[in-house]
Amino acid sequence: MNRAGFGSTLCISVLAGTSLWAASASPGPTALVAVDPCRLVDTRTDYAWEATPYGPPRLEANTTRTFDIVGKCGVPAEATAVALNVTATRTAGPGHLAIYPTGIAPTSSTLNYVANETVANSAVALLASGKFDIRAAASATDVIVDVLGYYNDGVVTSLNGAKGALTITGGSNVTVSTASGAITIDAPLTTGPQGSPGPQGDPGPTGPQGATGATGPAGPTGPAGPTGATGPAGPQGPTGAQGPAGATGATGSAGPQGPTGAQGPTGDLGPAGPAGAAGATGATGPQGPAGPGVALVKDANDVPLGKLVSFSNGYGTWTVSVLTSTGYLVPVPGDGNLASLSNRQTYYTSVDCTLGATDRAWINSGNNRAAPMYGKEAVWAGTVGSYLVPKTADANLVSLAAAMPGVQAILNNPSTSYPTGCNATTTTNYGWELRTATMAELGLPATIAGPLKLPVD
Repeated sequence: MNRAGFGSTLCISVLAGTSLWAASASPGPTALVAVDPCRLVDTRTDYAWEATPYGPPRLEANTTRTFDIVGKCGVPAEATAVALNVTATRTAGPGHLAIYPTGIAPTSSTLNYVANETVANSAVALLASGKFDIRAAASATDVIVDVLGYYNDGVVTSLNGAKGALTITGGSNVTVSTASGAITIDAPLTTGPQGSPGPQGDPGPTGPQGATGATGPAGPTGPAGPTGATGPAGPQGPTGAQGPAGATGATGSAGPQGPTGAQGPTGDLGPAGPAGAAGATGATGPQGPAGPGVALVKDANDVPLGKLVSFSNGYGTWTVSVLTSTGYLVPVPGDGNLASLSNRQTYYTSVDCTLGATDRAWINSGNNRAAPMYGKEAVWAGTVGSYLVPKTADANLVSLAAAMPGVQAILNNPSTSYPTGCNATTTTNYGWELRTATMAELGLPATIAGPLKLPVD
């Protein structure tokens, strides 16, 4: 047998069950080269496989992932297809996997699955530039891919000119590997002696003229020549114009002060200066005494609270409504204890019927119309611990009800028709939005001493 080359090793892939043909490949059947089973892809998060795309996450419904297999699992760049075992597991619903060359839309599925199933199938995936795609259709699934072999184009048809069926017997320079179906021919020949030089060849034709080179830099400046002889003096020129005056000298010292002259007439009055900024408003003075014919309600310390408007005796204690010196209509309990006041039915955006910095509150209007309310009417809110008044009113002190967005809780007045206290709720009714008001703003003392004194005249 002729050797394949000097000091080289030749590896020939052969289809199983066929005869050995040429050392040069020609178009024909594609050869399968088996490899030890090798895991390429495992998207399960609990198996700590390689990073994406070969590892997690799973393939979501109707998504495609591209895999570059060249250099992995022993697959060379010249491979045209790979033999795979493909498994779908932990499936989210009915669907299928399609495997195809990257960028070429699939026309059939590789395997089908239903929910909560593990199913496997063998497949041969054609490659596009060493890559293939897997698409999960309809439902998400984890994917496992094992490589079993790869395919090469071409079949050996001759060996150093010899054709037909050849029998190769192992020897010192021939090794047959049954694991991969490859024949390795080793020809470790030494290099022969250097031959003598051949005769000098004829000179070749002269090449074309090269391009003109760039202009070189300028040379250094030569030394200065000797100074010539001085020429004769010219005639005197005309007198020039007079120059500018020199700078004024320094001022001399002041002479002695003369006697004071007579006083001149008074000048005109200058314009008035700008007005100063307004001073701060002083504190509100105490409420003045009642005028004739005015019925004032006072607390136990004779502190006036306001004009008596109405009297009621509902829910455990009697209550009066007073019109205060600041124009607010305020309910006041007869015993002076504000905690004994009954609550008006109010809605809150907070779950505990309180008013934080971003919370809102309303009085329920009982319907979804823009009903009017006196814009300076105060109501008591026990969960807030304060009087509440309408947040907005027009020039006539009328406040209009509006929608109450974001309501989460209701504070009911005492009644057998509703549960008392703060309770979770929602509503589509309208209401008058409220804000907290201080006792000073309402025209009331900080503490009301009870019992109240009602007017008797």
